[in-house]
Amino acid sequence: MVILAVAEMSVDPKPEEQLVDAILDEALADFKGLVTPSVLAAIRGCLEDRLTAHPDGRALLRRAMPDPAVHVSGDVATGDAEAKSEPEAGAR
Repeated sequence: MVILAVAEMSVDPKPEEQLVDAILDEALADFKGLVTPSVLAAIRGCLEDRLTAHPDGRALLRRAMPDPAVHVSGDVATGDAEAKSEPEAGAR
C-alpha cells in the first residue's frame, strides 16, 4: 500500500532535470528506429550520467541553464539607493 501511495504522488522535476531530459530527447531523436529501445535506453543512461555526474558535463549543463531571475538584491545598490547613501557635499 505504501508503494502505491508514493507512486501516485505528483512530484515536479527540478528545472535541471527538465533541461537534461530536453537535451537528451533532442540528441537522441534521430536514433529512434535505428537502434532497439534497450540500446537507446543504454545510450541515454550513459549520456545522462556524463551530463549530470562528470565535472565537464556539469559545466556544460550549468552553461545551458537559463539565468536566474533576480528581483531583489541586497548586495547591489541601484538608482536612488546609491545616491542617498553618499554624504551631501556640504554636510559634515
